[in-house]
Amino acid sequence: MPPSPVKKSSASAHVSHSHHDIDTMMFSMPEPASNSNLSDHGNETQPMEDPPAEEASEESEWETDSDDDEIALPTEGKKRKRRTRGDRPFLYFIPKIGVFVEEMLRLEGLDCLTGSQLMCSSPECRCALESGSGYRCVDCSSTVLYCKSCTVQNHGRVPLHRLQRWTGTHFERAMLKELGLQIQLGHPLGTRCHVPEPADNNTFTIIDSDGIHVVNLNFCGCLGAVTRVQQLLRHRLFPSTTIHPRSAATFCVLETFQMLSFTSRVSGYEFMRALERRTDNTGCLKIPKCYASWMRMVREYRHIRLLKRRGRGHDPAGIQNTAPGECAVLCPACPYPDLNLPPDWEMQPDSKQWLYSLFIGMDANFRLRRKNVSSEEFDPSLNAGSAYIVEETKFKGYLQEYDKKLPDEKSDCNNHDAIKSASIRGGKGSAASGMGSAQCSRHDMKRPLGVGDLQKGERYVNMDYFLLSTLNFHPPRRLVLSYDICCQYHKNLRTRCTCYPPNAFTKDPPMKTTYAIPKFHLPAHIEACQTRFSLNWLPRVGRTDFGDHNSNKITNMAKTFKDRSTEAINKRLELVSAFLTFTKALPSSSLEEWTAAPKGSNVLNPFENSGVTALKETSVRLQLAEEDKQVIARGDEDVVHVDVSPSMMIWQGIEIEEQQRKLKIDTEELGMHSTDLQRAKVLERGNSILRKIEAWVSIQHLYIPRLATLRKTDEETAELAAPPAAYDIPLYLPSSVTHLKGVHKRFMRFEDRYRKAQASSTLQDLRSALLLKAYMKRSKRLYSHGQKQQTRSNALLKSIEARIGEIADKYRYIRQCLERLSMPLKTADWQVSFQPLNPDDIQMLTRDEEDNKSEKEKRSEGHRKLTWIWMVQGVMPDDEKSEVVQTALHSEWCKSRARAHRWQEECLLLAEEMRRVRLFFQWEIKQWEDRASRVAHGDFIPKELTNVLPQLMYEVRRQDVIYIDAGRSAYAARQIAIRERMLGHMTAEWKGLEYSLENVDTAMEGFVADVFVEYE
Repeated sequence: MPPSPVKKSSASAHVSHSHHDIDTMMFSMPEPASNSNLSDHGNETQPMEDPPAEEASEESEWETDSDDDEIALPTEGKKRKRRTRGDRPFLYFIPKIGVFVEEMLRLEGLDCLTGSQLMCSSPECRCALESGSGYRCVDCSSTVLYCKSCTVQNHGRVPLHRLQRWTGTHFERAMLKELGLQIQLGHPLGTRCHVPEPADNNTFTIIDSDGIHVVNLNFCGCLGAVTRVQQLLRHRLFPSTTIHPRSAATFCVLETFQMLSFTSRVSGYEFMRALERRTDNTGCLKIPKCYASWMRMVREYRHIRLLKRRGRGHDPAGIQNTAPGECAVLCPACPYPDLNLPPDWEMQPDSKQWLYSLFIGMDANFRLRRKNVSSEEFDPSLNAGSAYIVEETKFKGYLQEYDKKLPDEKSDCNNHDAIKSASIRGGKGSAASGMGSAQCSRHDMKRPLGVGDLQKGERYVNMDYFLLSTLNFHPPRRLVLSYDICCQYHKNLRTRCTCYPPNAFTKDPPMKTTYAIPKFHLPAHIEACQTRFSLNWLPRVGRTDFGDHNSNKITNMAKTFKDRSTEAINKRLELVSAFLTFTKALPSSSLEEWTAAPKGSNVLNPFENSGVTALKETSVRLQLAEEDKQVIARGDEDVVHVDVSPSMMIWQGIEIEEQQRKLKIDTEELGMHSTDLQRAKVLERGNSILRKIEAWVSIQHLYIPRLATLRKTDEETAELAAPPAAYDIPLYLPSSVTHLKGVHKRFMRFEDRYRKAQASSTLQDLRSALLLKAYMKRSKRLYSHGQKQQTRSNALLKSIEARIGEIADKYRYIRQCLERLSMPLKTADWQVSFQPLNPDDIQMLTRDEEDNKSEKEKRSEGHRKLTWIWMVQGVMPDDEKSEVVQTALHSEWCKSRARAHRWQEECLLLAEEMRRVRLFFQWEIKQWEDRASRVAHGDFIPKELTNVLPQLMYEVRRQDVIYIDAGRSAYAARQIAIRERMLGHMTAEWKGLEYSLENVDTAMEGFVADVFVEYE
């Protein structure tokens, strides 16, 4: 399977042609007061990670099986878990380090008393061993010595073990080849070959997991012997060539490298270097150079395993009958008609049809650039369009015909990299600038024939081919297509498809398509695209986010679907309850007006709040970018950095500062009882911010060199202190160093403009949060009766209050920055719009919802004047039904409704996908049963011939096929057993989940599962 073509991946360039304790004394130890008490045991061990709590507890049960002493821990308040010795393994390992060292040294010497006569340890031999004639095996469990003859006899079945010879003073390396061990192919062990054929120069190289071995190897030359390639394969050795093999690799090392390359991303070169050093780490031994043949064997071996696992060896027509894309591993949860969909799925009403939608995400990866270093003649494709990458000949013919016919389209959105790079080649000497992909995005599975080369960047003509090619496999009736530039890509997609050969978009009836932009890419688009193509607001997509969730492919689907279902059930309860509570608090007249509003592309998008608008940072960024363009055109500024202008540098710093603020909030919310996953996610975000700061600081120092000296001074001052957290690292933006010489005022002006826009949008966020709080409080008073409803309402209000506090703190910080910038810039006009924010200023539109006022006081303030935060854009009427308030509430209600809908859709979609996965495995079991039946019926036995010589050849071939058929039957039975075991595991893991996904909490009044899903 090829690497996942997702941007910012670290995949390399592709080839287009994928115990017991020693001391059992009982003692007690109080728990350390803090983790810092353990940090003095050595800084070098701190980067090592302990296993998760669940794994540690399981391990401790094994390690302390005979040692159940419990450590007394002080308890304060509630009862705390009693700990055992296994919970602090390093504390008990440190006193035993000396024992480990001594035992390791003991293995370097003889296993007998010094000065005694050395004897062969074989009971049948017991001959005396002279100096240099005693051998022991490093890979065998025994450490005793054997004579030369016994050593060879013991290793007839394990000829690749490593030996050591006792010289009289120490052990040195020895080889079984030097002792005369011969590997005989073509005969069972112990059977003599009458016509042995030694390998060239009586030397054969075998690559194994523990090193590179040079051995004595004989092929069989007897009458009727199979080819040398077949003899090696039957000995579980993969030959380096089919012509005259002089080297081979064991199946074990090929399987090991395949797993390492998938999980640890180890390259073939690094793995071969490790094997060479494993063979000899001194540089004194001449090791055969096997890298080129090794990479060839790896590629061939993986192709053979691909054909084997996809059942191509069970086709009587042979592997040459492989259909395009047939070797691809299909996603079990995706919809396939006549495979894992209900028999009557086409007859289901429109309200159900969305459950059978196919989700495809498109993207390109320009790290997968391929150099033009070979040709099809010298480096032919093995798959040739039978798996994931499109067939090259057909693809090139398509490009030759349609490349010039489709004109480039101009974007009316932002200047995206995908559009800018559409006409950019990969550079001199490049055959491909990258790879494009169309894949299943709900489950992160590559689709058949959905990947191919990009010659001139991310052009529509290439991406169209990948999309249409993969849609040829079980074309759906409904498609949810996600692409980072989908706002532009979708416009003329159907028009372009009419120019191509018949495809999924031109068939009758037409395929219904929903277009979306991945959530990660949305901030780079204009506001209209962010609301129109957001997966948060689009109906019938569930909680699909494209690219953020990886299901770890098929083997982890049981756990993945279980975790996602549990999350969806909990989130549905939370979000639907919030929406219903919000709805009850709104006037019925408004609800009737909003629900009766027309739908369609020509009406106003309800998710766009057209009420009080705020100056946005993106608008300021665009203005400054236009100014930078004019400055560069005039030549008034020297270019310091090619890609980052001064204004962009300041904007990037403010963006990083905002990420630091959010990280600090999330870190403080973790608490003592946070899970390992929660802590890991926060830590990963911190690491990402650290890398961004490092890259940004290097650019900042180019524009403001004085800050490099300041940072160095601060680092020297804090050298002995603990390193600061990612959210506490100072960025030294102009507002924090206004007193410093060397900070040009233009940088201060850039930040001043950004801060004003930031303050404006922050006040808008504060007003929206206060509107939501007001109606939540009204709902609590009118509709929340009983402990359960009161608890839910209080939890919602608490979260809103926390959000308001965070926004207020952010505004106050922004205003402090503006105050510091106003002195050197001599500006004060902003103080009218951005006044100091006091606690009394953070009030809702009316005081009707405040609990500390009597009914009389509330009624007497019906026409009170609002606080300044509501009048930044002008005095607004206090009428609840004013246009501004109604528009804001309408937008917030639509978003709350959409969130509830998406989680309900996710529940229903997960239940359907779980059914599809089970049906898919049942279908695969049936496929392997059919393959096994073909073997049992003798479909592979050749037809008997009449001539004498062909008759003899037929008998030989027939006998050979019988053995091969035995392997075919066994392999099919094993594949059936594997899928039955996985199916049983999934059924057990998902027990009861489908019912919970399709049925909702009865306490949620007004909620009907089938009706609640939004559809046209």
